[in-house]
Amino acid sequence: MSGRRWITHAICCAYANWNALTEIGATWTGASGRPGSPPRTKSLDTFDFKAIPSLNKSLVLELARCEWIERRENCIALGPAGTGKTHTALALGLAACQRNHSVLFVTAAALVRELMEARDERRLRLLQKQLAKVNLLIVDELGYVPFTAVGSELLFEVISRRYENGATLVTSNLPFDEWTSVFGSERLTGALLDRLTHHVHILEMNGESYRLATSKKRARKAGAIAAPDASSHGPAEPKGGATEAD
Repeated sequence: MSGRRWITHAICCAYANWNALTEIGATWTGASGRPGSPPRTKSLDTFDFKAIPSLNKSLVLELARCEWIERRENCIALGPAGTGKTHTALALGLAACQRNHSVLFVTAAALVRELMEARDERRLRLLQKQLAKVNLLIVDELGYVPFTAVGSELLFEVISRRYENGATLVTSNLPFDEWTSVFGSERLTGALLDRLTHHVHILEMNGESYRLATSKKRARKAGAIAAPDASSHGPAEPKGGATEAD
């Protein structure tokens, strides 16, 4: 599997903590096929809790102690795009690695795609066993891409195998009552939610996109700087065309 990038990244690779990582088929690899660092890392030290007032900071800090992982519970972060769900998930993954838990981070779409490829290549059973062994499985961005019936069933099987056997963290831009639009089946969605939410910690992350707010602030700052420059040149002389009388 040299050179393949089927998993987004294993967080531990970036922290010289290889022993804490249960490898799933292959580590993150570059074009040369050699193990490489994941493309991004996040910690709670850099998270702006003031930007997301709906988020329960004390709960996040409690989760960072990783006792919920040892109890094999779940965590679900819900909220619109740009509110810090992925940042929080990566930070909790880092905290788990620092306590020698094996962690795997993957987007929902990438995980389903790999499960379907594994089924076609007759290695699904092995992959399912490997996914079940990880102490913390982080499934990011559930809700952006709907799954086929087969893809939904394969992801449901992963969640079912991990139920009370391993901790799972899911981030989603959709409220629970809209998850059927992703899985396509009310019965399957209900069964999946039943397993995920039995022992669960829910992070509500509602608010304006942090990236959008930052862009607006930058634009306002740029406008404030440009305004004095424009006024210093005085009013422009009319060069014909429409006038007030027009």
